[in-house]
Amino acid sequence: MGESTSRGFTRRNFIKGAALLTATGALAGCAPQTEGMQEATTEVKPDEIYCGSCRGACMQGCQLNVHVRDGRVVRTSARELPDSRYTRICSKGLTQPFRMYSSERLQYPMKRVGERGEGKFERISWDEAIQTITDNWKKNIEEFGPASNVKCTNGGNLGAPTFVWSTLAAILGMTSVGTDFDAAWSTAGTPMLGGPDMFRAQNENADLLNSKTIVAWGFNPVISHVQTMHFINEARENGTKFIVIDPVFSPTAQFADWFIPINAGTDAALAMSVLNVVVENGWHNEEFLKAHTEAPFLIKEDGTFLRMSDLGVEPTEGDPNPLTGEPTIIDPNVVWDEDAQQAVAYAEAKNPKLSKIPQVEGFTVKTEWEVIVERIAEYGPDAASEITGVPADDIRELARVYGEEGPVNTYNIYGFNHYFNAHQAYRAVNTLGFALGYIGVQGGATGSGNGEPYGLYNVVGVSMPKDADGNYCQGTSPLSPPVSEFNEIFDTGEYQGQPFPLKSIVFAVINPLGTNTGREYMLEWINKFELVVVADMVMSETAKYADILLPVAYWFEVEDALWQSTNSPFVLWQDKVCDPLYESKSDREMVKMLVDAMGYSNFPLLESDDAYQQAIFDTDALRQSGITLDKLKQEKALRHWTADGSEFIAYKNYTFGTSSGLISLYQEEPYVAYVPNSGSNVDAERERSVAWTPPKEAWINSEARKTFPFHCISERPRTRTHTQWQDVGYLNELYPEPVCKINPEDASELGIVEGDTVRLFNDRGSVVMRAVLHAGAPRKTVTVPRGFEMDEFIEGHFGNLSMHEYDGISRNQVFLDCAIDIEKIEEGE
Repeated sequence: MGESTSRGFTRRNFIKGAALLTATGALAGCAPQTEGMQEATTEVKPDEIYCGSCRGACMQGCQLNVHVRDGRVVRTSARELPDSRYTRICSKGLTQPFRMYSSERLQYPMKRVGERGEGKFERISWDEAIQTITDNWKKNIEEFGPASNVKCTNGGNLGAPTFVWSTLAAILGMTSVGTDFDAAWSTAGTPMLGGPDMFRAQNENADLLNSKTIVAWGFNPVISHVQTMHFINEARENGTKFIVIDPVFSPTAQFADWFIPINAGTDAALAMSVLNVVVENGWHNEEFLKAHTEAPFLIKEDGTFLRMSDLGVEPTEGDPNPLTGEPTIIDPNVVWDEDAQQAVAYAEAKNPKLSKIPQVEGFTVKTEWEVIVERIAEYGPDAASEITGVPADDIRELARVYGEEGPVNTYNIYGFNHYFNAHQAYRAVNTLGFALGYIGVQGGATGSGNGEPYGLYNVVGVSMPKDADGNYCQGTSPLSPPVSEFNEIFDTGEYQGQPFPLKSIVFAVINPLGTNTGREYMLEWINKFELVVVADMVMSETAKYADILLPVAYWFEVEDALWQSTNSPFVLWQDKVCDPLYESKSDREMVKMLVDAMGYSNFPLLESDDAYQQAIFDTDALRQSGITLDKLKQEKALRHWTADGSEFIAYKNYTFGTSSGLISLYQEEPYVAYVPNSGSNVDAERERSVAWTPPKEAWINSEARKTFPFHCISERPRTRTHTQWQDVGYLNELYPEPVCKINPEDASELGIVEGDTVRLFNDRGSVVMRAVLHAGAPRKTVTVPRGFEMDEFIEGHFGNLSMHEYDGISRNQVFLDCAIDIEKIEEGE
């Protein structure tokens, strides 16, 4: 007989009830009892200590001691790393046992017996679950092709599960999609540096102590990168200046020597204005620009590069393109050599000139650098002040700091990633740093700290595995549509002009209904799938919409390795502490069962967790660094960013992955990360170099703000990583419910006082929560924490407010580009 489960009460009610019981003394068992007590004589056995790693998407890379007593995990503590500077743990890492033994953990496979979203399920066996799923997949493949089955994953576990579901998709030929998070930084960084920070744009965090100035720009490490923040504080204690640029006075801003408030979504304009002042004062690094960037490359009037073939030199053939097999065409870019007083191929130039180039054989030309200088000319401090809200004198002073108080580390993560045209902000900030030579040097870096060493590990091999006979699998569908267009694909049955029926979807290591933008839009397309499968540890918001639920083993119940960290330069080992609780299984084991049932049982890397890890570690780069899986199991932590043990300096050898091998500051054809189904509307000329386009709704003069006058910023709470840790009661006591933080003057105008219930709304949806006053929020701006789920709001959902559209160039969810209005809810409404 089947069993059913659902949440009969909310976490909100539980927390309130517990507080009430405590206040009335009903929890008498919690009071100290001393009468009649005798001295305990039971011998307490010492804890068994296992090695663990915290694999949440904060990406900080903390190693843990997992303390086991009588077969149960009783606590976690910080484990000493080979470099003690990185030995850290946070409140979330300390509460791991509460997640492992959470009452909300899924215990066995289940199938839906109520309506989707109702949370009513019936227990089934693993055999029934696997057969139900694979019968559906086989039918879909036969009728509509393998791409009709969709795999959707993200970063809920930064160990093997990040890749093992991609292995499944590749073997079965599925469509593979993510949720298009945090993509604007790579849209900008890929053409400039040649790949989305294949290692990372930042030096390792210990190098922050070598910086004379650190600028946290779009970065709130006190909340999101707590292990990075301690390096920043140590640098401050040693005399490093710390500057924070943010629309809101954040928890990080309280540590700043200089806090610069900025109008949201105007970071590109500020960066261009600062660069304008830098150039005006001659602080830019001409030698660096000539030697390590494409700044001297010549551009013709039509916007294309001047190449040697334009000067009568025939192109030559190079090595074959690994994708097409066709020989590459070598047609070098042209620069003006000031020493030779003539146009030559860049590689032959002794002293390439940056500006004021004469005509070259009838071609009127300008350099990449001249294009930048022309673009930034319209963003003088006075003009930029009107846009950014930063006083003109502050812009001039910030430029002076960049020019005279280096090396400067401009450390950004995703703070300005979540607006329309956010890639322009990254491009402009990068250009500012590169123009000063702040890359490849101690204490000087520019860009995102979220870049993992994918190039060291066999990501390609496990994402496109070979079978036992050495044959490659069929691979995923060549088309990977953005989730922002799924409803239109369902309605038309097409994507990019090709038939594209969607029939089933599996969500793993992801909870999109709790984290994505455009929640109402997303619910529409989820409910259009004939079969929805969710693999998760807990009854998450997305899990409630599943047809089949698969219980995932906890992090400590599986052997794994963590190398996708941004704070730590180590690859970390995870011991298997105990067998998976209940009927849960590792992600790898689930994928193996599904692959076998589909008739593909001849892929050796899926035979065991160890086999899969061995496949990930199978690279020459790791072998040359002396890193093997067996050595990691023995030593538990190995430095992998630098083989010689030195501190990692990003691009220290000034080797970039662009076609020229130099930092690119201009694109003939703008790098477009995806083309919307409706076609591209990109202004190609504008996107070739630095530019600023106002956000769609956050900009104060946008059409949306005329109807919905407030800008709504989502922020991370310190007690959660996205929706993870939502089931830890101790942390919920610190942050028991989502709240709307509003400027006191705005609150006064609306008649709102601390603790009032308010409704936030726009034409997409609404949410009801309590209000708190926050003087650090600028006028007409509110902040709301992300990571709370449906039953934690008084009414509605925060995800209902955000738009699902992307900006047409960057495949990127725009969490922060959101206009709303606010109303107070009177008692009794």
